[in-house]
Amino acid sequence: MDLREKINPVPAAQWSRLRSSSPGHCVGRATWLACLAVSALWLMVACAKPPYNELEAAEAAVREARYVGAPVYVPEDYSALEAKLETAEEEISKQYKVSEFSRDYSRANRLLLEARADGDRIIAEAQKRSDEAKAAALREREQAKEAVNGVRDTLR
Repeated sequence: MDLREKINPVPAAQWSRLRSSSPGHCVGRATWLACLAVSALWLMVACAKPPYNELEAAEAAVREARYVGAPVYVPEDYSALEAKLETAEEEISKQYKVSEFSRDYSRANRLLLEARADGDRIIAEAQKRSDEAKAAALREREQAKEAVNGVRDTLR
């Protein structure tokens, strides 16, 4: 005699037939799977985390843009970049104040990704303009040197 038969008077052969033929069996499984899916979705939404990695990358792009001279060579773009980063930080703070279950960092994430891309573009443009300014300064220096030498030759 099986342990199941000791506990339940229905024989094992009938037990499996009853279990598989019951009309609510499939519905029970579907309901259970639906509850599991809803729970998983709820946990994913409830565990939404602030985009700290994207924030750090955007802040690094702003620092590098400042380092290469973006405030001097592309001041409007640099100001817009700083404003975008500030807006993203405000959005993260705003979402932090909302209930954990209704936080949505998608706007902040989008702004940070845009800030990173804009930062890379601004860095390249500032470096280009910086190199052009250096080349122009070197040309002017050579011209000034030639002019000074010309005046010296005239005075001799």
